[in-house]
Amino acid sequence: MPPPHTPPPSAPALSYLRLRWRWSARALREGFWRRRRQAGVLAALLAGTAGDLPSAWASLQSALVFSVWPLARWSSSGQLGPWLGGLLLQTALGTLQALACFPWLWSPAWRTQDHALPIPPATRWRTDAALVALTQLPWALAQTAGSVLLLAQQPAWLSGPGRGLWLGGLGLAQLAAVLAATAALARWRRAPRGRWPGPSARPKAVA
Repeated sequence: MPPPHTPPPSAPALSYLRLRWRWSARALREGFWRRRRQAGVLAALLAGTAGDLPSAWASLQSALVFSVWPLARWSSSGQLGPWLGGLLLQTALGTLQALACFPWLWSPAWRTQDHALPIPPATRWRTDAALVALTQLPWALAQTAGSVLLLAQQPAWLSGPGRGLWLGGLGLAQLAAVLAATAALARWRRAPRGRWPGPSARPKAVA
């Protein structure tokens, strides 16, 4: 008696997040390849500063500290008004950094594929938020390094309740930037061909 037929094991299904991540990584690689000349010029400029490492290191430290300095300065008084202003500025900086990544998070090549998938809106929103959070990692690392450098300087104006407002504001601004950029990405998805939607933009069916 012949043995029963055993079907070959099927390949594991990829989650929607992993599919989006693969398409985003592919779009990022293609975009980097198209801009390889600009990247080469930037690499040459960075190599030119290698002969003056102390000056380059000092400039890098200043840039890192500046990434958190406005919120720290406006939180130092311990008053709610200036702190809210610094919080909005910090949130805007993080949101703009995420907006710059939108062409790779939602590439035209992925648009047709995505509309063919029966994905619930909640799953799309969670995936958008996860991808936006990944784009915030460089900004979060820069703010962490800037905070460490600023605290190491022990400025007299950054003490008391202002320090707590500043550190709490950094985390709150990071979360607000992810939420704001995720909402903006939802509108970007509904825009024709990945362009930023106008006031009258409507979702467009893909044949």
